[in-house]
Amino acid sequence: MGNRWYKISRNIKLKRYTLHSIGAGCILFGLLYIFTTVFGWSLCPINRLLGVPCFGCGLTRAFICILQFDFVSAVRHHVLSVPLFLCIVIYLLIFAFDIIFGKNALEKTERFLSKKYMYAVYVFILLLSVYLNRLI
Repeated sequence: MGNRWYKISRNIKLKRYTLHSIGAGCILFGLLYIFTTVFGWSLCPINRLLGVPCFGCGLTRAFICILQFDFVSAVRHHVLSVPLFLCIVIYLLIFAFDIIFGKNALEKTERFLSKKYMYAVYVFILLLSVYLNRLI
């Protein structure tokens, strides 16, 4: 049993920078949540300066709706909010799997997602989301 905890603590030390990034993302989302819900501010610099919504406009409000289990409103705020939220949850599950079992599944997943042909898929998804966000 002690050997298992030693391996987990060693894996945590090896992946500490990823943990720091996840923590910083959670803090940033918490700040965005407070500014959006309490103060009603829009923090998008592109929307404030140019008056044009960017690719990510509405994601914070959509994630807040997802956390409140209001998926219809989340899709109205941003079309890709539910799939993106699911991808984040899957990423965190794979990360937890890596820490507990000492595998490199996350590294393999990141290597696959960073292939050159995947960039065309990402651009297509981005353009499709812009088109669908304007329809809804």
